[in-house]
Amino acid sequence: MSAITRRILQAIDTGETIAIVSLLESEAVPAERLGSRLVVPEEGEPVGGYGDPALDEAAITSAREVIAAGKGGQQRIVDSLERASRLFIELIESPPWLIVVGAGHVAKPTAALGKMVGFRVTVLDDRPDFANWERFPDADEVIAEDFRLTLERLVPQMHRQTYVVLVTRGHRQDEMVLRQVIGSRAGYIGMIGSRRRARLVLEELLADGFPEEQVRRVHSPIGLDIRAETPEEIAVSIIGEIISVRRGGTARTLSGRPVLRQPMRSPDGP
Repeated sequence: MSAITRRILQAIDTGETIAIVSLLESEAVPAERLGSRLVVPEEGEPVGGYGDPALDEAAITSAREVIAAGKGGQQRIVDSLERASRLFIELIESPPWLIVVGAGHVAKPTAALGKMVGFRVTVLDDRPDFANWERFPDADEVIAEDFRLTLERLVPQMHRQTYVVLVTRGHRQDEMVLRQVIGSRAGYIGMIGSRRRARLVLEELLADGFPEEQVRRVHSPIGLDIRAETPEEIAVSIIGEIISVRRGGTARTLSGRPVLRQPMRSPDGP
């Protein structure tokens, strides 16, 4: 088994995001090098290459950009020696992972809906009476332990396809957890609460020295504005926002754009 194949299998096994970069055309290397592959992880050292340092460097740069954008396909690059090449970059991404912090009345439908739309679901709470399999039978993982200790283990495992929902039993726990996860690689962090409470918490984080780019990526109040009231409606609002973030949606109503063509008018009038 080649080093490239082993690296791909490792990424699949661990849920890591990688780019597989195949060389289609190039002015930089002989024709027999075409078809060679390079594996570029989201973090860490690439594996493989094309036998030309300048071409390898340009391909790695392009692969990192594709990983950041989340969309593969054909790419045309020009290396530092002004030689053109054409690549095909395939992304192998981590499966989407929904972490619901808190196991109360909003968490239950949120976890169920997250599983329904294809997420791996982890629920955690420090209350065994709430975080248990009877309340969350469809979750992949239910953890009844101290928030801080659990997140010390989970935060290093988070990746950009991780979506963290903070719906604990109180603002104090939400803020404590937010401080622990805000610097993670999670692609989405949402915290429940009123607009006023969200502003106070986020301003406090800024005052305590958290970088503004981290604070501004927190979605709070959480969810889409659909005037949700019940726990189930709030869950729809939360999962809807997560899907929008994941897929790059606008969250506008689809019916807000014209569907029917303008009626044609005859020269003699309507």
